[in-house]
Amino acid sequence: MTHLRARSRSTIMVTALLVVASVMPGAQQKHAPPIVIETVQVNIVNVEIVVTDREGRSISGLESGDFEVFEDGKPIRITNFYAAVGGRPAPPPGAPSPAGEAVQEQAAPTPEAQALGLVFFIDNANLTISRRTAIFEQVRSLLRQGLQTGGAQVLLATSGGAVRIRQPFTSDEQALLAAVEHLEHEVGEARGGSERNPLLTRLMGSAAAPAEAGTSGGRGISSQDFDRQNALSIREDVRSAAEEAYQQTRVTLNALTQFVDSLAGLPGRKALVYVGEGVPMRPGEALLQEWEAAFRNYDPTFNAVAEAGRYAVNREFGEMIRRANSARVTFYCVDGSPDSGSAGVSAERASMTADPTSSIMNAHNLRQSLESMAGATGGRTLAAGPNLATTLARTVEDFQTYYSLGYAAPHIGDGKYHEIEVRVKREGARTRYREGYLDRAPDERTAERNLSALLFGTVSNPLGLAVTVAPAEKQKGDTFMVTLSITVPLGNLVFLPREEVHEGSVSLWMATRDADDRLSAPGKKTFPVRIPNDQLQSALGQLGSFTFQMLVNKGPQRVAVTLRDELSQTDSTAVASFTTDAAATGATGPT
Repeated sequence: MTHLRARSRSTIMVTALLVVASVMPGAQQKHAPPIVIETVQVNIVNVEIVVTDREGRSISGLESGDFEVFEDGKPIRITNFYAAVGGRPAPPPGAPSPAGEAVQEQAAPTPEAQALGLVFFIDNANLTISRRTAIFEQVRSLLRQGLQTGGAQVLLATSGGAVRIRQPFTSDEQALLAAVEHLEHEVGEARGGSERNPLLTRLMGSAAAPAEAGTSGGRGISSQDFDRQNALSIREDVRSAAEEAYQQTRVTLNALTQFVDSLAGLPGRKALVYVGEGVPMRPGEALLQEWEAAFRNYDPTFNAVAEAGRYAVNREFGEMIRRANSARVTFYCVDGSPDSGSAGVSAERASMTADPTSSIMNAHNLRQSLESMAGATGGRTLAAGPNLATTLARTVEDFQTYYSLGYAAPHIGDGKYHEIEVRVKREGARTRYREGYLDRAPDERTAERNLSALLFGTVSNPLGLAVTVAPAEKQKGDTFMVTLSITVPLGNLVFLPREEVHEGSVSLWMATRDADDRLSAPGKKTFPVRIPNDQLQSALGQLGSFTFQMLVNKGPQRVAVTLRDELSQTDSTAVASFTTDAAATGATGPT
């Protein structure tokens, strides 16, 4: 079980640099011929696109020439093209269709770059408890059908401010359904709109029962003054509730953004099924509007809409969407609101408000956040109603029948957001795809792979990196100091000849997760690697070693280390698990 939090209590301190064992003297290489290393980096952008007719049915059989791609308004040549039908690679145009049992045998395997990672994200912070049973039925149905997509792996996660991985990626249907059953009845972190109800009840009660005429108590306070003081007191409570909701929403969005970033380090397509009522874009606005409707006479200058602007999270929400697009994450939003699929507001909600318009606007704004998540990333919104079964079926079609267009971007890691437009040369065709992407810098992409290895165990290790952990030394309180030894075969690195040495450069990223599932963000350190010319041949058969110390909390720990050879731009990742009561367990070497 994993939590993603914005901050960590783990501290990493560098205590030693590269150590290369002594080697026997060899021949001098002062006049070694120059070595030329050419590193070619290409930034390939893949855009998954769903093409449907006017009735929403998938259109298959299209070819590369049927598409046009534009980035920032400029035409881009398509270099890679992939078509899938029914979860399998589409046969080449004109190829005869295999019949009968031969279909399954002849079906080509799904390429890794097109494998589907299906993530169910249950937003307990924005999901009403009473809606869980109905919503989880939709989750089960979509899960079962999604597993029919070739090579699909499913992960379950929940959020109550922090993200918790409840079932790691698997294709085991029984394990997934068992985890869903457990989550359906686990409501400890589920809140939804329940925190708002006591304050709303007090607000409405005060509005409906003003103080009696005359004075109140022995202070000579008129009933009108008493009512005004009561109204202003409630307004301060409303403002406090709005601030609390604002901070909670920011925590949720930051955790979701970090989770999306971790998915960026995984290969293939990622479909994130968001289950919740939506993200309040202006938390507390509905309460402020209800106060204004009930007590506007006591402060005619008060403007709920203007004040709610202080609590807007549009910037954080927009950043999360941009990063989802960069990570090839498509949102499919299961609308968990009690009013999804209906035109109005439930009687229960309407009876608890002085201004029914505010509840209608609040429900509309929440639903609009779902539509924004889905629309900007090329997904769908699934709302309860008579057409839900059809929507579920067509959502699965999205997973299985689509096109992937690849092109070489004219920039690499410029840190800017680039808009994408795709046109189809087919009359009446409709398209859905991500609207753009943030071109992450190389360091950021490496950090994402490091975080993915820590959370999901996806390790690529072409350089033969290894990590071992020495026994921990107790420090103050419940903290411990542990020493990490990181080794890599020097023969797997690239070195350039200088006057007296051969020189290389490596960068290291490390992230940790403790027993309480707190994460440290991956941090980068860069080290020069120098080998005397007369020791080069011997050194290339040995290991380079780095030693670090970490201050960690008591209990089980997990650390992911990523090393990048700066000259070859090749990176490797290794993961080690250990406890503060023993030496390393499960340290990883070459894979």
